[in-house]
Amino acid sequence: MSKFDDYNFSGGKGTRENPYLISNGQELYNVRYYLNRAFKQVANIDLSAFIIGSGWKPIGYKQEKFSGSYDGNNYSIFNLIIDSPESQDLGLFGAISEYSRLENIKLEKIKIIGNSYVGGLVGWNEGELSNCTVQGLVKADKDVGGLVGSNLNVIMKSRARVDVYGKETVGGLVGGNTGIIIGTYVKGSIKGEKFVGGMAGGNDGTISRSFSECNVSGQEFVGGSIGGNLGMITYSYSIGSVAGETYVGGFAGINEGQILNSYYNKEISGQNDTGKGRPVTNAEILLKR
Repeated sequence: MSKFDDYNFSGGKGTRENPYLISNGQELYNVRYYLNRAFKQVANIDLSAFIIGSGWKPIGYKQEKFSGSYDGNNYSIFNLIIDSPESQDLGLFGAISEYSRLENIKLEKIKIIGNSYVGGLVGWNEGELSNCTVQGLVKADKDVGGLVGSNLNVIMKSRARVDVYGKETVGGLVGGNTGIIIGTYVKGSIKGEKFVGGMAGGNDGTISRSFSECNVSGQEFVGGSIGGNLGMITYSYSIGSVAGETYVGGFAGINEGQILNSYYNKEISGQNDTGKGRPVTNAEILLKR
């Protein structure tokens, strides 16, 4: 680090105790040059100036992941636009490592189009996400989610209000999950072909105390919360319409794992299957909230 590096930000030294301060779009862009440092946002940021060509260039990628920390400090980031239908690992962050932590980040008015491992906040997540929110549209072919494309570690207390479109492994919060998701909420419209769910397209990890209020449609392996489950899901529920052709369920399209103390609204979903989430009425859901 040179003595000039501090001028790329509004203050700080890049340490956990004294993070670099981010107050505008250019400073946020500069994060990519300091992938193992700590950052804190200190103002709302509009990324409209980066809507050129394919738009925003994600921070970090699988070969060189972001491994630092970023605290959004509950300020907003607006107009994150990426239009790169042949690319993977897309989001505000492309890929983050197991050492990374993202928290208190708010994304609004996003529009992201990619190929695979595409999410509003992170395309490929090996880190820890906490208290993050996303609002907007995400579209890709495979492993696409409103917040994260593919989750391998921890997501907690996070929310998404999104429209998500894809072909395979499509979810309102995450496309595919092999990590831990706890205390999350999703609302929106989720459309795909195979493995489509309000919360996650596919789950081979753990999901707990998470709520999906999404309208979900697809062809096979379609569920109000989960398209296909190989993992563990507890104390979760879904409200929303569910439409598909084969392996369709009010809560999960197919379950080869465990689903405990979880349920779905049979009146709104148009489904009434059991053994993979319990069907309940709207009145029963209101009592359980």
